[in-house]
Amino acid sequence: MAPHDEAFKKLLQTFFKEFIQLFFPELDEWIDYFHTRLLMQELLVDIVGSEARQLDLLMETKLKGQDAYILFHLEPQSYRDPKFAERMFIYFSRLFEKYRKAHKLIVPIAIFTGDGMKNEPDTLSMALPWHEIFRFRML
Repeated sequence: MAPHDEAFKKLLQTFFKEFIQLFFPELDEWIDYFHTRLLMQELLVDIVGSEARQLDLLMETKLKGQDAYILFHLEPQSYRDPKFAERMFIYFSRLFEKYRKAHKLIVPIAIFTGDGMKNEPDTLSMALPWHEIFRFRML
């Protein structure tokens, strides 16, 4: 991993609250930051593609006024990847599979840092011509 990637992840971890407040103020109102902690690096295996990847950053905290944990998966992306939304969905599904009993919400956040990445897709969907089957969206 490049040194700047590690530094960026450390910044996100250290300034997680400020990051959420700045970019997601409507979400900030619901988070109890007192309970925030970094989870150990998750290794997620794509069983079909037989590929293993580590999540960049996984933070856990609580929702205000509730006894419910919430996971934030923060994934910085500095280069174009036509399968990025698909990869984020796979990460999400593995996290859901592992943490669904203990966590009420899992919030996937993609952070596009590369030049010219303003219009990257934030959605993966599957549909028939007459019926939407599913829609996955990242923040």
